[in-house]
Amino acid sequence: MPSKVSAICPYKLSYAAGYFDGEGCIWVYQIGPLKVFQLRVSIVSGDKDTIDLFSEIFGGNVNPVKCKSSKINLYRWYRNGAHAHLFLSLVSPFMIAKRDQAELVLNSGWIFGRHTNQYMPVPPDQIQKRTSLQQSLRLAKQKGRK
Repeated sequence: MPSKVSAICPYKLSYAAGYFDGEGCIWVYQIGPLKVFQLRVSIVSGDKDTIDLFSEIFGGNVNPVKCKSSKINLYRWYRNGAHAHLFLSLVSPFMIAKRDQAELVLNSGWIFGRHTNQYMPVPPDQIQKRTSLQQSLRLAKQKGRK
């Protein structure tokens, strides 16, 4: 994330929120049998300029996406963990379609830290919160599709 988050122009935040509302994805996935959960926000688009704008404003990774069914080049921007949480906290006031999903994440009580090895396992209460958030996001997405 940029060092001066407060310096991000409100119109860029509202643009990012609107674009993310339409094209973005909020998800929690589990890595391996150790119950390592990852929060991720991402956008896939053929508009490289917009993807680069997200990277410029919020940092993160940009990768090409291989898709056999698409005749255009696609790109993915994404942020993980605490950076994804911060992104959602910045854009959620401007969101409409995915605001309920963002609020689930922001109100989940997820504590970010390095819990990825045998020396620092994820505390049981965090595993429960992350599993619950993962299920809640799935239900919110299903509800949004109806």
